[in-house]
Amino acid sequence: MKGCRETDFAYQAVYRYLTTLIKELEVDARVRLPSLRQLAERLNVSISTIQYAYSLLEKEGRVYSIAKSGYYALPA
Repeated sequence: MKGCRETDFAYQAVYRYLTTLIKELEVDARVRLPSLRQLAERLNVSISTIQYAYSLLEKEGRVYSIAKSGYYALPA
C-alpha cells in the first residue's frame, strides 16, 4: 500500500484509504464502494482486514451494508 506508515496496522491503512475514497465521492446519492475481494486484491491485504476497516466505518455511520449487495457510502 502506498503511503502506509511503517508503524500502522494494515486495517488502519485500509481505513484511511476508504475515508479518502469516501471524501472524494461527495455526492448526494448512495455510492457503492469496492467489494471486499476487490479491495483485498488491490491493496494486497486479507479480506478480514478489509472487513474490519469497513466495520469501523459502519460504527461511525459513514457506510452501510446491504446483504448480498455490498457496502455503500452515505451521502454527505
